[in-house]
Amino acid sequence: MGLLAKHSDILTSKHTKNEENNVLTWDNFDNNAFYEIIKADGLKKFAERRGLAAGCDIELLKPIWSKASSILEIGAGYGRVINALLSKNYTGKISAIERCASMMDALIKTYSNKINLFKNDLHNLGDIDEKFDVILWLWSGIGDFSKEEQPIIVKHLKKLLQENGTLIIDTIAMDIMPLEVIQHDRQLYTINVNEYVKYIYEPNTAEIKQYAKEAGFKNFECTSYQTDSSYERLLYILS
Repeated sequence: MGLLAKHSDILTSKHTKNEENNVLTWDNFDNNAFYEIIKADGLKKFAERRGLAAGCDIELLKPIWSKASSILEIGAGYGRVINALLSKNYTGKISAIERCASMMDALIKTYSNKINLFKNDLHNLGDIDEKFDVILWLWSGIGDFSKEEQPIIVKHLKKLLQENGTLIIDTIAMDIMPLEVIQHDRQLYTINVNEYVKYIYEPNTAEIKQYAKEAGFKNFECTSYQTDSSYERLLYILS
């Protein structure tokens, strides 16, 4: 499948429905073309519409990250979280993972002399040989992975934490629809922008609690908050 495969191509290739069980088969790699085409500016517009651009979630989490010596952000995108941490005078070490080439180019231009950047895929983190106090996986980053992939990635991230480290996962509330939804089935959503598609599986609280248990986390906390645009979201704190 080409890097910029359009909706019609995708539905006739890997993204197929089992007609008997009505199941759409996809994984995180299938979302890469969406991010490559919308680029950093397009992603920023999404953040502005959802009220996340100013970093309201980062402010809410300040009691946690302000005590950390090192932070790893998962899926840095256009630099929303990085910018928020720097603007709030975080003085510890910031590292970030981003797979999308166009997003990484934008991050390098702006932040390469301020933070440590990894161009990695979350399925293979073997070349990251350090551990972090806090890992931030915000703005529904977990939803970019299929239901089958999600518990695997949580286990991978647990291995990157210090012994008493904290993983923070953000999702939308269960009754809130993502932007640009063209179809949805329970927790599975399909988003279309200029005929480029992105698939989302939003895990519920029980599922994330199970992921945490399987990964070996001892503590689990869930809290809700509202963005600057009054959208309800959930923060899961695993430690």
